[in-house]
Amino acid sequence: MSGSAAAPYSSSLREAQAAATHKQILEAVAHLIESAEEPTYAAIAARAGVQERTVYRHFPSKDDLYEAFWWMVVDARLGATGYDATDLDSLLHDVERTFRGFDRNVRLVTEMLHSKHGLAIRLRPNDQRRKMFERIVKNELPGADATTRRRAAAATQLLYSGMAWHSMRAYWAMDGGEAFASVAQALRAMFASLRRDSTGTGRRQKKGRR
Repeated sequence: MSGSAAAPYSSSLREAQAAATHKQILEAVAHLIESAEEPTYAAIAARAGVQERTVYRHFPSKDDLYEAFWWMVVDARLGATGYDATDLDSLLHDVERTFRGFDRNVRLVTEMLHSKHGLAIRLRPNDQRRKMFERIVKNELPGADATTRRRAAAATQLLYSGMAWHSMRAYWAMDGGEAFASVAQALRAMFASLRRDSTGTGRRQKKGRR
């Protein structure tokens, strides 16, 4: 009986140790990228304090490694992005939180934006993201036609993206707070203009000025 009780305990201990090693390896990758070093298996092993064959045992290929790594970055470093926003105000709350998270992980986010594995991770939940943007536009612009709503949803997704944050940081030296303020300004102006057009207010004003 004591032997059968020890077996599950031993198995649980091994699983916990494996999970801890798995995390050490991924954190080593993060450290190397943040230090602008090439994350070779040898460098990862040295940083994680494990043998190189241990890294291969956990991640037999670079595809396996980067797949796990970028999910770790999204979940543990950046905070998983939700898709529950229903209107512009709730979306902007998420934009601000996300952009400030990007600021805390500049090198990782920049690498992710230029990595094929990072792109694959970002594209995977795109159906959920598109549905969120379509829902927001429908609620904000109930009188707009389908083409206008589609274009507004696409523009909204573009502005709420890592590439938008990266571009404003690279070309305008903006931090996450100012990049968020720029996005908020652009989105509020776009929705206000489209709202006027969809209700006919804008057309009546133009007609009156003729």
